[in-house]
Amino acid sequence: MIKSYKLGELIIENPKSKIKVRDAKNVGDYIFFTSGEKNKYHKNFLCEGKNIFIATGGKANFKYYEGKASYSTDCYSIKTKEFIDTKFLFFYLKLKMDEINKKMFLGAALKHLQKKQFKEIKIKIPPLAEQKRIVSKLDTAFAEINKIINTNKIKTVNKLKVQILNSKLNNLNYAYKNTNIGAICELAYGKGLDKSDRKEDSGYPAFGANGIKCFATKYIYDKPSIIIGRKGSAGELKYVKEPFWALDVTYFIKYNSKLVDLKYLYYLLKLQNLPSLAKGVKPGINRNEVYSIPILLPTLEKQRIIAKEIDYAFKQFEIINNLEKLKLENYEKLKMSLLNDELQRKVA
Repeated sequence: MIKSYKLGELIIENPKSKIKVRDAKNVGDYIFFTSGEKNKYHKNFLCEGKNIFIATGGKANFKYYEGKASYSTDCYSIKTKEFIDTKFLFFYLKLKMDEINKKMFLGAALKHLQKKQFKEIKIKIPPLAEQKRIVSKLDTAFAEINKIINTNKIKTVNKLKVQILNSKLNNLNYAYKNTNIGAICELAYGKGLDKSDRKEDSGYPAFGANGIKCFATKYIYDKPSIIIGRKGSAGELKYVKEPFWALDVTYFIKYNSKLVDLKYLYYLLKLQNLPSLAKGVKPGINRNEVYSIPILLPTLEKQRIIAKEIDYAFKQFEIINNLEKLKLENYEKLKMSLLNDELQRKVA
């Protein structure tokens, strides 16, 4: 018999975590869940068995895990009572994610999960045996879909991009000279931008470490350049053609156009994997380390030819990537359709 419950009647809340994201590592004993997509690891665990981990800040995000695990202060962790299959509830929450995101994540700036409202969600629950049958069917279907997703061409294309950069930028058949990055450009510091100079949707783009953060009434530099993330998303690159403002978490490139082609320099920096140079609690890059990277520099004319060849290859790769992303979106839609079929139509 199908019965209707409020979510709060189905769950047991795990203790609130005191562990911040910055205290977790990329390797460790126990998986560590955050409010974002990426997981980390921690030396201690806070829960075990079957649990659901829910982002409490930003937007709705649900993860399921069976085993010993840890989680951050911005994660809400729950398990279910004996008559509820934990993964059944997880699938149900995934199905309702858009609705939860719109109605239960509130706030003027950073939105937060309203737990009181969340626990008022009404759910129709079939007998435990039927829950397990549904979970088994969905697990099997999702496993097959994930096999297809994991064999997509996006990862292959990204590897090919690196190979192209290596073959074009480290080709010893070209006439070149040995030098370093510091000899051909300057990584100038970005600056803070006063609130009075910030705009939401017009003006000069103001770049943070990983893209445009706002717009500005003035520019810091009016020539083509490259923005490099200095702190936070350290090492991320953005090629810029128009006047811009660079915020204080960035560097921006100043260069001698008689010595180096800017697009060539952009690809040269891409090849160096600058994010790997980031250090510290809030990862940051020291520009002196970037300056010391040795490079091969061909003639300016050859740089321009190489940059155009890489441009052409990358445009073809982008076409492939866009097609693959469409396929992935369709696979995700298929998952949601399966969830809807099993949890809405058959349980209703």
